[in-house]
Amino acid sequence: TEDEYDSDDEEVKIIVPEDSDLKIENEHDMEWDQEKAYSWEIEKSATPESIELEEGEDGTFTYTLLATRTVEETNIATLTGLATVTNTGNVDLTNIAVEIILEDADGVEIDKYTTTIAALAVGAQEGLPYSFTFDPTGYTAPFKVIAKATAGTASDEVQTEQLLPTPNVTEIDKDAYVEDTFDPFSVTGIAIEGNIDRDWLDIIEGSDWNSLTSSWSVSYTVVATNTGAAPGEYPLHNTVVIYGEDTEDEYDSDDEEVKIIVPETVKLKAEVAAEFFWIREKIYEWEI
Repeated sequence: TEDEYDSDDEEVKIIVPEDSDLKIENEHDMEWDQEKAYSWEIEKSATPESIELEEGEDGTFTYTLLATRTVEETNIATLTGLATVTNTGNVDLTNIAVEIILEDADGVEIDKYTTTIAALAVGAQEGLPYSFTFDPTGYTAPFKVIAKATAGTASDEVQTEQLLPTPNVTEIDKDAYVEDTFDPFSVTGIAIEGNIDRDWLDIIEGSDWNSLTSSWSVSYTVVATNTGAAPGEYPLHNTVVIYGEDTEDEYDSDDEEVKIIVPETVKLKAEVAAEFFWIREKIYEWEI
């Protein structure tokens, strides 16, 4: 008959609960730039500081140069990273607080980066670049980077490690050169040997350089001869200057002056003229 005799409806519900969930991932790298800026000092001394020369005599001055080096370091480490936050739940999320903390191996906080993601749809993700700049020599390596993301009851945290890299070293004026210059000396009757201008290049690369004491020294002699100079005091003057090899900056200089003394010569002439007379008289007396 194809008549509809009866019917019945039934409804079941599939319930999907709310699931607020987040995931944060973090990748980073670090560079360390180390700059060493060197400073130089130069000292010149002479022994003796004066010498007296009679005619025909000669004398020797011994000059000594002493260069010393100091260094000032600047260390800058840059840690750059990318934190990626993903909405792994089934509801849209808003006002997601993100915090990136940099600590050393002892748990000392070095720096912190915080931001907020306004909204993140289901399945969406957002990358957050960040950067920290600090002096790594004041902390204990390896470093820890802690990344946190929080939105209401949804949160995630990840901790990663960053090793201390080998520094990129820049050295300024690690080497130096010295110019030792004598003023012109022209005195009739005094001959000078050894008072020539001297240049020492790249002094700290030579075998005389002492890296333990950060010093360099050299000595040489100058000979003066009195071949018949007039009496007086004759100064022999010179200047030593030290320059940085990279910048060619003049770091220090020192003047030295020694005296050549020609004394007055006293000549005596004596003449004696004498005559000798002897008169002898005897007077006799008599008695009888």
